[in-house]
Amino acid sequence: MLKVFILVEGQTEEKFVKKLLAPHLQQFGIYLVVILLTTKRVQNAANFKGGIISYAKIKQNLQTLFHDSSAAAVTTLFDYYGLPSDFPGLKSSPQLDCYKKVEYMEAAFNADMNEKKLIPYLQLHEFEGLLFSSPTMIANPFEEDKTIQSRKLIKALQNIRKQVRTPEEINNSPATCPHRRLKRLIPSYRKVFHGVMIASKIGLEKIRQECPHFNKWIIKLELLGKQ
Repeated sequence: MLKVFILVEGQTEEKFVKKLLAPHLQQFGIYLVVILLTTKRVQNAANFKGGIISYAKIKQNLQTLFHDSSAAAVTTLFDYYGLPSDFPGLKSSPQLDCYKKVEYMEAAFNADMNEKKLIPYLQLHEFEGLLFSSPTMIANPFEEDKTIQSRKLIKALQNIRKQVRTPEEINNSPATCPHRRLKRLIPSYRKVFHGVMIASKIGLEKIRQECPHFNKWIIKLELLGKQ
């Protein structure tokens, strides 16, 4: 078994890795160890808030993991949306489509860290984007909520999904990021509680089919076990 560290930015991502990614990668001989980035402002489960304070904190956390000789590789799971202003490539990224932009920034991140163990990954545009792989499954946990009309909710979610080629392309501006869209439609949505529940119902295979950037990352991790 190859030991691989994955540095994540929040509790939702931490649970997602433990629930879906780690069991999958075990089949490829990868023992995934999830590490929560130590930069959070709010630490209780009910009100846990994402948002990386600074790139310096990311580097500090990663350097500690790089020095652990028991790990074959170190990867990341950070939202592209909400990255700190000093993140490599953020200010110089070209005006291209979101896929080329995120690849540019991952390359800049990799070059700045200059560490062969690193497999950089930035989630387009944030974790909730993955959930739009199945609008129906997003609505599923809220069917008993009397304040929500199930059919109306599914239609609204489907309309959001139809506006883009892939769930990863859902706009990342503050007013239209996936998380805020969900909160407007489902006021009772709680990122940590509902996010992983919905992702589990959708399943990793479906998410990979719908989200090409995410899928490329998983393939890189799978290949580690074949080297």
